[in-house]
Amino acid sequence: MNAPASRHRRIVFTGPDDSTATCAIATISDARVTRDSCDVATVDTALRLQLDHGVLHLQQAGEIHLYATPPDTPVDTVTEFVQTSGMGLIVLLDNKRPYPLRDMHFYLHSFQAYIAETSVAVGLCNLNTSDTYSIDDYQAELISLGLHVPVFETDVTDKRDVVLLVEALLLSTEVRKTLVHV
Repeated sequence: MNAPASRHRRIVFTGPDDSTATCAIATISDARVTRDSCDVATVDTALRLQLDHGVLHLQQAGEIHLYATPPDTPVDTVTEFVQTSGMGLIVLLDNKRPYPLRDMHFYLHSFQAYIAETSVAVGLCNLNTSDTYSIDDYQAELISLGLHVPVFETDVTDKRDVVLLVEALLLSTEVRKTLVHV
């Protein structure tokens, strides 16, 4: 990356299909999405991580760097990268996949420490093209896990949908900070 990545405020997009996260970033990025390399050192090893990267300028939040996680990269490696200056996680789930609730559990568990420090929002793709689960099913599952987080039906090619997810995540983070400081 050109600038030291640790200075950037970051939102991470993740999910079982990396093209969905990259598409969401491309939909809202104010700059061309690039594939950036960064060096990540974990306790056991150092490696070069490839992340799709975009930038979003929001009037109320300033410049936010958006990153898409590759599904084949170990989550702990991504977590090491995003811990610094992380603002939250957006999990994009495809309701057409065979086990989307299992996918949700995987990402929530994998990023549990990161979510505890920041916040999470969930975007549900292909909700109307499958009779698998409804938005209420996802919300009930999240509540059963003790998570009260924003959940939206999301078309990753629709700028309004993706910006809504980002704004809900940011609002959730602000509410959480306020509650912690009370």
